[in-house]
Amino acid sequence: MKQVIQAFKTLEEAEALALSGSKGQGDLIQDQLSDFDLYVYSSIPVPLEKRRKVLEPLFVKSSLGNSIYEETDNGVTSEGLFDIMYRSFDWIENEIRDVWHSHNARTGYTTCFVFNLQHSEILFDRNGRLTDLRNEIMTPYPDALAHNIISKNWPLIDPKEEDLLLAQINCAIKRGDRNSIIHRTATYFASYFDILFAVNRQPHPGEKKLVPYARKLCRILPDHFEHDINLAFDSINTDGIAASLEKLSEELHRIMA
Repeated sequence: MKQVIQAFKTLEEAEALALSGSKGQGDLIQDQLSDFDLYVYSSIPVPLEKRRKVLEPLFVKSSLGNSIYEETDNGVTSEGLFDIMYRSFDWIENEIRDVWHSHNARTGYTTCFVFNLQHSEILFDRNGRLTDLRNEIMTPYPDALAHNIISKNWPLIDPKEEDLLLAQINCAIKRGDRNSIIHRTATYFASYFDILFAVNRQPHPGEKKLVPYARKLCRILPDHFEHDINLAFDSINTDGIAASLEKLSEELHRIMA
């Protein structure tokens, strides 16, 4: 790890480096299978040629310059697998401003970047810019943001809505369209957990380990939360999936009230 940190300190474009994911969150959620998730923040892109020069000698195996989701380098050392992601300061500042300060909601995962930054260990910060940004979000969860997340996401999973997710899942069941069932069920859970964490005034942890995070972070959970979640997971691609999700929505609505 020290060698990787030092490598980025030699790159003038890299203004800040942070360790996040399970490796960077202390004992919040223990996960022995987690990689080292490193985030490099900069005002201008860090050239791939420079990254190759400093990183390839450190890795026994590497894949650099991946950009399927965001610009990423992957490499393996004796310590484990490193996922190194590159983020623009302008982008993350705009994201924080839009969500945390202007209270604009998304369809699922609204506050995941807030959570990521709140739980990052800043390894170096040349100008203090990342530290200042994190200090901005170490404040109470805005009530207006919670309200907007619920308002945007609840109609999608409300059993009373006749043309949204649950109705669409029922249509997919009748068609025998298993791919559509899986796709819309994943969309359902994106909105479900966005609401659940908003109700509890907790930023969204992202796409992994959401049930353990909910148990750890949420003061208010629906009755039979874990049982009903597992029942829904077990029902995927069966005719019972729509009823399982409807039950989840009903119990979630009770804690919203």
